Amino acid sequence: MTKESIPMSQKEMGRLEVIQATVGKQIRQVDASRQLGLSIRQVKRLVRRYRRDGAAGLVSGHRGQRPNNAIAAGVREEAMNLVQSQYADFTPTFAHEELTEIHGYGFSVETLHQWRINGVEVTLNSLSRTDSFRSVFVFQFDGLNDGS
Repeated sequence: MTKESIPMSQKEMGRLEVIQATVGKQIRQVDASRQLGLSIRQVKRLVRRYRRDGAAGLVSGHRGQRPNNAIAAGVREEAMNLVQSQYADFTPTFAHEELTEIHGYGFSVETLHQWRINGVEVTLNSLSRTDSFRSVFVFQFDGLNDGS
């Protein structure tokens, strides 16, 4: 029999310990449900999966899968190409507004903001941010401070 490595989160490890104690009759299912914050029915389902599949039965089946609400890579590329070519000097909110109204995209401002942060995007704004010190001159033209 070969031993396989099963990646588990801390929450899944804690759940495994409680379910093992339940299967070993060290604690009751009612107590396990209180410890895990689950219903007794859910604990029974986990015990069944543990007996059938072992520790692997307690690992989330969604791990490694693409989320249902993920935006396709092609849509992201198209939108970012538009942003870089036409809206490079726009703020994320204004660029999003233009993409939504003119081009019909339906993602959030925060999504666009994260794409701009994570993407390799060089704009005039990002280049000017490297100049952390700028000279600011204030001129007063009202005649109150004439220097005399």
